[in-house]
Amino acid sequence: MDSLNKIVEGDLVGVEERLKELTRANVSIIPEISQYLMQAGGKRIRPMLYLLCSRLFDNISPKRQRLDVGASIELLHTATLLHDDIVDSAKIRRGKLAANAMFGNQASVLVGDYLLSKATLILVNIKNLRLLELFSGTANIMAEGEVAQLVSKKNAGLSKDEYFDIIWRKTASLMAASARSAAILAEATNEDEQVLYAFGKFIGFAFQIIDDALDMVADEKTFGKKPFKDLEEGKVTLPIIYALEASSNKERNFLESLLNGVNGSALNNHNMAIIQEILKNTKAVENTLQTAREYIDKALSSLSRFQDKPAARALEDLSRFILERKI
Repeated sequence: MDSLNKIVEGDLVGVEERLKELTRANVSIIPEISQYLMQAGGKRIRPMLYLLCSRLFDNISPKRQRLDVGASIELLHTATLLHDDIVDSAKIRRGKLAANAMFGNQASVLVGDYLLSKATLILVNIKNLRLLELFSGTANIMAEGEVAQLVSKKNAGLSKDEYFDIIWRKTASLMAASARSAAILAEATNEDEQVLYAFGKFIGFAFQIIDDALDMVADEKTFGKKPFKDLEEGKVTLPIIYALEASSNKERNFLESLLNGVNGSALNNHNMAIIQEILKNTKAVENTLQTAREYIDKALSSLSRFQDKPAARALEDLSRFILERKI
């Protein structure tokens, strides 16, 4: 990540400064909650993706406009994190108390609404209708994804197609829009837009798939939340789908019982050991990681159009970081 940061370091610093400016408000709890979450260790993957894609074009947008788009992307992402944690009754986010646990649900949901409206206002001020349409549509897609995930909880029969539709809406759509926005601002060709949209979509899929795999294997100190948190919340992720497909009847019944009725006491050390054994027997995590690799391969193939650009090599590095990340 350090080498990637250096390429767009000045702009990333600028985005951070704009985020602080944009979250200042007369009501003190707005900057308090905003900065609490933004300073919790996020890597700014989405603004970085957008800024690196911008470097693919000679017609780079003015700095203020460039920073405002990067900030609006992060504000939109941050708003969804606040709302997600409330829906999930999360206690921990990136190793710290989640904002809703720290400040309460009411304040968190209202500040999430504020950040979402602020992101929209920034895009309006840029006066680029296509950019506004792109991110407004993406916000709608992301909201649908959250609802789809909510109603799919505890559904052991969730198909891969349904799972991929959820993560497209929840995660990959914003990454796709972030990449495409760089081409829109550069007034690039429609083909360039479509290539970057596909690139962002593919690495977005990989990012969420890796996240779901890490939920099964990462330790709490490294990952910032206890293992099997998704399972505890009744979320059916790709490792669980693979495990359910390849497990014995006894193993499947055990996983289904956890999905349908798990609570804090049910996810004890004994049951976690059984889950780990099932994952090992079914090669569920290995198959999940292989799926993520396939999406990264698709992403890298889509970049061939820009193979002579230094920024394309940086985007390749970003893709590999997403695949190999541990947190």
